[in-house]
Amino acid sequence: MTDATTTGLTRAVARRILLTLQSLGYVEADGRLFQFTPKILDLGFAYLTSMPFWNLAEPVMEELVEQVHESCSAAVLNGAEIVYVLRVPTHKIIRRICRSAAACPRSARRWAACSCPRSTTIA
Repeated sequence: MTDATTTGLTRAVARRILLTLQSLGYVEADGRLFQFTPKILDLGFAYLTSMPFWNLAEPVMEELVEQVHESCSAAVLNGAEIVYVLRVPTHKIIRRICRSAAACPRSARRWAACSCPRSTTIA
């Protein structure tokens, strides 16, 4: 993680927040360094599922997948990155696997530039 000055917080406040997050299981410490645990995704998913937009978008995306026979993804901007928040996969025998919360640079113009795994799987 970054230092406290980037957040505009004092070091003491930032450390208290990190210690609270650690006690809740959202970060782990290695000496003075902290890193997120996978549990941190719970916070993001709670936010995303509270947004009614995704409930409206999913049926439309499912219909689009049926029409074009390709996967469909929805994303939001997060600073300089695009974060994929909803994905409706195609029903092809071989398809590319990508999870929600995958991120890629905002400047990426195509799917291959994203951080999704490059492996494929047989459905």
